[in-house]
Amino acid sequence: MDNKPTDFVERFGNDFGAPGVDVAKVPQNQDPNTLLFGAPTTEVEPQDDTFKWDGEKNVFYVDVENNGRVERFSGETRTEVTKKLIEGKKAANQALAEQKQSNRPRQPDTKLPFDPIQRRQPRELTPQEAIALNDLPPDAAQAKVFEARTGYTMDEVARSVALAEEMRLQVYAATVSGEFVSAHQSDFHPSQGNMTLIDSWLKDRKLPVTRNNLEIAFIELGEKLKPAPAQTPVQEFTPPPPPVSPPSRPAPGAVPAGGNGLSREQVATIQSGSLADARSVIQDAFRQSRGGR
Repeated sequence: MDNKPTDFVERFGNDFGAPGVDVAKVPQNQDPNTLLFGAPTTEVEPQDDTFKWDGEKNVFYVDVENNGRVERFSGETRTEVTKKLIEGKKAANQALAEQKQSNRPRQPDTKLPFDPIQRRQPRELTPQEAIALNDLPPDAAQAKVFEARTGYTMDEVARSVALAEEMRLQVYAATVSGEFVSAHQSDFHPSQGNMTLIDSWLKDRKLPVTRNNLEIAFIELGEKLKPAPAQTPVQEFTPPPPPVSPPSRPAPGAVPAGGNGLSREQVATIQSGSLADARSVIQDAFRQSRGGR
């Protein structure tokens, strides 16, 4: 009974302050082990082998099979391993969703992602409309005449001008940014992170994108801009020199024959002797064929 867990009735005074119950009434012959905790069982809970322990690295790990290969998620605690499993599941779900999206048959767009400004046919006001202008306020009359002659309302013209100005600013910003990157090929890496840092620097100070402002941002940010990743130097391959074949022995037909030809000993020396001995025999044969000169 020394290892018996403290049940609710025994803890009530500590958990809830002033006791609400003085005595817990239970049957006299009640087994204490069955109070609130259920009857004891003889079944042994199976050991959970989901998390394995790597004694050499002192980490827990879980191996997950993925299309014939095993992915290992490890961590110092089971909670860390579980978090990595959750992140892996999220990444797998995202990759699967992107794959399904890419495999889905594309449908043609039936309209633009924005509503273009529709121009109406310019026209002249009818006599009745011209007379009715006298009853309108000056601004309304002017707007009606403008719409009839141009095919656009004044609001549509104003919106069109705003869009054109925004496009001009974007083109200018892209132009000066390209000039800046081209001028700093040796000391600036045009990564997404570096460009975002410069853009945030300009926006925080409410400065436009100009070549001068880009140069100032580049100087001010300094070491916050990350350099380009180191590239492995390309090692030039020098081909080895071609193998040099040893001088071949002369064919038997190329051996000059003296007056009575070569002796068997001379032929054997040429065929199986050293190169120096074979050369000496051939030179002697030539001298004999030329009269001993």
